[in-house]
Amino acid sequence: MRGTSRVATRALLAVAVTGALLVSGLSGPASSAEEQVAGDHGHGAAQKHRSHGPDGIALDRQDLVAAPFAADAEVPWASPEYDGAAYTSDRPDVAGRAGLAMVHAIYVYAREMSSRFPTFGAMFQADMRDASRLLQTQYGRGIRFDERPDTRGGGRPTVVDVTVVHSRYRSAQLGAANQFDVVAGELAADGRFSNPDKKYVVFLDAPSQYCGQGELWQDTRRNAGNASEQRTIAIVYRPYDPNTATTGGFCRGRTLRHELGHNLGALQNVAPHAFDGAHCADSAEDTMCYTFANTPDTGAAVFDYGNDDYWDPIAAGGTTKLPWWTVNLSRFVCPPGGDCSRPNIPEF
Repeated sequence: MRGTSRVATRALLAVAVTGALLVSGLSGPASSAEEQVAGDHGHGAAQKHRSHGPDGIALDRQDLVAAPFAADAEVPWASPEYDGAAYTSDRPDVAGRAGLAMVHAIYVYAREMSSRFPTFGAMFQADMRDASRLLQTQYGRGIRFDERPDTRGGGRPTVVDVTVVHSRYRSAQLGAANQFDVVAGELAADGRFSNPDKKYVVFLDAPSQYCGQGELWQDTRRNAGNASEQRTIAIVYRPYDPNTATTGGFCRGRTLRHELGHNLGALQNVAPHAFDGAHCADSAEDTMCYTFANTPDTGAAVFDYGNDDYWDPIAAGGTTKLPWWTVNLSRFVCPPGGDCSRPNIPEF
């Protein structure tokens, strides 16, 4: 970041600004949606604050002359990489993954608009694959996305399952200041997206001033009952020119992985490099960090720089565990070895 950032002190949920993941000082409306579950070991109640207001995009890396950090690189994509099939329901889970916790993708477009999924479905898939790839490269693991068979057959691999939703709301409503609550409320009322074993990531094809937003539970408990293990929502917004061929106006780079990181419990406000109770500040290349001027540029994208904030050292080749909830404990993450058809068996 080329300066300093200010974040509301009560912010326990934060949202990504593509690439820089910066707080511009522009805060949106406070949400009334706050929930609590019982904590333990003196940590008190686990809390999820839906939002203190999304971060502005004034400092987004796309708006800077300087080259973006590696964590913000936009993975290339091409239409033939996706079979182009559009479904309005969650397709049956692929063999070997039925019953396992996974992340399901949704494309939402406004009531008065035509679907752009045929054009950008391949891009959404590329960004989801890329979000998981960093964890796979760094730890030999990945995020378990909901997949379906490629309709083209011929021994082709699976593709990520994306449900297409024609919203009952118009663009002006989906792009309003409370857009997260509008979308989350619509999906919560939709019986197609109530699976407690799935987290839902939304690509919202409507105007926005922001890049992304994801629910985050502050719950430090290292056990299967941690609040981060339940159904949550993350949204990737579209703040840029929708006529841009390579992005469709959507935020890309680290945005999707950052918001899913929040959904998975990154990061807890007790972490040593926690900046505002939801982000770290020890590496400009870290998926969950802010990019302060004095933050080291590691030269490569990383997920928890130093493995000391939201990923256990023992899960990265070390011998110790952190005394709070970490992402590697999540049932939505694939086990060591990367075989996503097996459940994760965490070392609580």
